[in-house]
Amino acid sequence: MEITDNRKDESQVVAPAYSNRYLHWYDCNINEIAIQHGTPSHVGCSEAVKNSLGMFNSAFAAANLAIEVRYSVKTNPLPAFLKVLADLGAGFEVCSGYELELVKEMGVEGERIVATGLREGFPFAREACETGVDMLTVATTGQLKSIIANIKNLPGTLRLGLTICPELLKGRWDLTLNTGAKGAAIGFRPGSPLLDEAIRTIASHRQLDLVGLHMHIGSGIRSAAPYLKAVKILEKVIMATARLGKPVTRVDIGGGYGLRSAPVLGALKIISSILGPGGSNASSSSSGSILNDVADIVSRSFDRLQRAGIRPEKLIAEPGRIISGPCQLLLLSVVDVIDRGRNERFLLCDGGSMAISPMLMAEGHRLMSLVEPDGELLRYRVLGNLPTSLDRVSASALLPTMHAGDRIAVLDTGAYFVSMNNSFIGPRPPVIWIENKSSRIARRRETDAEVFSRDE
Repeated sequence: MEITDNRKDESQVVAPAYSNRYLHWYDCNINEIAIQHGTPSHVGCSEAVKNSLGMFNSAFAAANLAIEVRYSVKTNPLPAFLKVLADLGAGFEVCSGYELELVKEMGVEGERIVATGLREGFPFAREACETGVDMLTVATTGQLKSIIANIKNLPGTLRLGLTICPELLKGRWDLTLNTGAKGAAIGFRPGSPLLDEAIRTIASHRQLDLVGLHMHIGSGIRSAAPYLKAVKILEKVIMATARLGKPVTRVDIGGGYGLRSAPVLGALKIISSILGPGGSNASSSSSGSILNDVADIVSRSFDRLQRAGIRPEKLIAEPGRIISGPCQLLLLSVVDVIDRGRNERFLLCDGGSMAISPMLMAEGHRLMSLVEPDGELLRYRVLGNLPTSLDRVSASALLPTMHAGDRIAVLDTGAYFVSMNNSFIGPRPPVIWIENKSSRIARRRETDAEVFSRDE
């Protein structure tokens, strides 16, 4: 089976495919990478990043919208990955001083940064001001009070945005619609006295400038329906803010866009996959997304704003998994095979959700053998090498007959896998980076000594 090379089409990330018996990705032999660098290993790709960003931008361009991407750094903070985005003109959303320092070290100017962090209080706001970030979003009254209490220590004017919580209704078992749901902890409620007070408070201080409104309704959202409701609510707040004499120049629609090929699972699905055979892992080979629908929703909202005489200068989005998810693979080796008959087959691998990333438990991922199948495919439940069913890789994967020592690739692992790596049972994996048909080490494998070197 030969590779179909469609890299000139920037609307889609090229999927791994078999060539000369082995799995290839962007003209690199993934099996050779696994042999050279060992497993577990992450493999990322510059060309995949370019195509993924192109797909995101093209969806909004088709709706006649100029979108400014501010990639969510926490989703994948690998410098090799972020540098590709920066070189392509994207900016970044940071939620900590660490992330802000990271993108500054890469030479990203403040105008391409939005800051949304709560954890570090006023010191983070001061650093954001010093950097000249395009906008620091305020999500709570306490956060605003902290800035006001220390306002004399700001080195200049701080551009602020207010986070709006649209209070959407969600299902009991829905794990995706969280930050924008009714009862969420952060964000100002539309039409609330606290929101009006925040607007007036910011307007009363010369060192503060209210420039935008922001929302972020969740993570891994699979339907455009919540965005339809949330954007309409944000639109009403934009109009209300203009009536108070402070029209905003920036509208930030946040992120949370789900990846169809690695969907976030519902709570019941996660529980059933841990306790029982699991059934389908719910992933799809489709690279489609909800972006076109979301872009159309935002376009119609901006048309209504313009008819009302309100013309924001910038439309900002903070995508994470939908850009980085397809840009990375996870390589694992089979440690043991358990076949009990009656379709009860298990693969134990050298990494799972507890040692690599909890996203393996929360998402459905496609798995591929690094060697092309030449016979019947069998259904396996794939786990890590810890003695617990919590160390999941896949509830149900179709693979050829596997043996100890065989290798597999877990697809679409570019979101929250590097950032959530841990040393639970040993050193963290390396990241191998593909670019221009060759590979290099982007992050070396952690050693045993490094894991405990900080212990006294």
